[in-house]
Parts: sequence; structure tokens; C-alpha cells
Amino acid sequence: MNIWGYSDLGNLLKKIPNLKNGIIVDTNILISATYELDKFNEVALDFIDLVIENKIPLYCNVNVRSEFLEIHRRILFSEAILDFEKDCQKDLLPSTLASMLTTYRNKYERRQKNNPDSPLRLSEAEIKEIKLEMLHVYGTKNNLWHELCEDRIGDKLVNIWLDTKSALNLNFLSLREEDQRLHLNEKPDWDGVSRLMSSHGVSSADAMILNMFFSSKFEAIATSDIDIALAVKTENRAGKVCILPDKAKSKITI
Repeated sequence: MNIWGYSDLGNLLKKIPNLKNGIIVDTNILISATYELDKFNEVALDFIDLVIENKIPLYCNVNVRSEFLEIHRRILFSEAILDFEKDCQKDLLPSTLASMLTTYRNKYERRQKNNPDSPLRLSEAEIKEIKLEMLHVYGTKNNLWHELCEDRIGDKLVNIWLDTKSALNLNFLSLREEDQRLHLNEKPDWDGVSRLMSSHGVSSADAMILNMFFSSKFEAIATSDIDIALAVKTENRAGKVCILPDKAKSKITI
């Protein structure tokens, strides 16, 4: 069996003592643990607390950091735009911008009503639409977009990564010779990334994380993303297991 639930950690440690050497974490479990509205927030925090209690080091790579910051960027700007919509006087704004803000507010309220476990995260295109409109409208100090960045985002994005890295004592896997010798069985290559994307339909970010995991000496990857788990299960690499929320594990029937 290569798919385990968070609650299985104790049994997994008995079955695979080398797990004490470290577990690779992907972006999704870090998002779950740092975003209170994520549906797996509590169970991810409990699992990570148990990992830290057992003195198991956690490892990630630069792709995880990049994707983590990108997802939190979209979360923070979605929240900032919705907060601006709530606070502003839309009758004083250009009609195009006011209409966009109303559309996003309605979209948010529909999402909350129909799927409260999936908070609104504006798309890159939607954020750019708002940005281009706000750049042409001036507030008290600057255009509205730069005021939003300064007043509602500030250093939140910088701090959330630094705080997460410190709280979880995250270790980085790199392609430096020392890391390769200690933690990798082989050097990950782009062919492996492309194959994983083609075989499992996963994103390039997920494929790079999976490729690093499969190339590493570590035996477990922890995630809150069922796509990662399905890829691990289908690949069925000897000595490789995936740990994910019990609720998500129950959905894997293949």
C-alpha cells in the first residue's frame, strides 16, 4: 500500500523507520496549513505538529516556495480587492471599475453560498483586469492599484513565507553536489517532468515536485492534493508512499 492518511503516521513510522530521515512536503499541504479557510487547515496543522513532535525533518524545493508564494499572492490580492470593494464608494469610481468590483463581489457571495469549503481565489486574468482599471484612478496618495498594494498587501507576502519556513523548520533540496550526494539517488531531469505531466495531467509545478521526490532517497511525500496522491499511486515506485488527509484518501478507489 503506497497511499496513507494523516492519521496513519504512527503505523507508518513503525513500518518505515527510515521515515525519520525526512518527509518531502508539497505546496498544497503548506497552503492548507497556512490558510485558515482551506478545508484541510486543521488536519494539516495537526499532522505537521505530529511530524515535528516526532522530530522528522521536512524538505521542499524551490518550486514549492515559488508556487506557495504565487498561491498566497492570489489569495491576498483577492481578499484585498474584495475588501476595497466593501470599503469604497463605487459611485465615485469609473463605471467599468465599479462594475468589475460588483461582479467579483457577486461571484464571491455565490461561491460562499454554494461551496463554502472553496474560498474565492481570483484568476490571474481577473486580477490583471482590476489592476489595469485601478492604475488609471487616483486616490489620496497614488493610483488606486499602488495604494492597494501599499495599504492592503504591504509585507504580508514576505512574512508568510519567512514565518512558514521558520515554524516548520523547512529544509531545501537543491541540485548542489552536496544535496545530490545526501538526498538524491539521481539528478532530476526535464524529461521526467514532461513525462509526469503527460502521463498524469498534473501541472508543471506538481510534476517538478513529484520528479524531485521520485529522484530522492526520501520515502514519503506529504500533500493535501489528491492529484499528487493519484500520481504516486499510479507510478507505484518501490519504496515510495504518499500521505494525505484521510478524507481525501477515502476518495482514491483506483
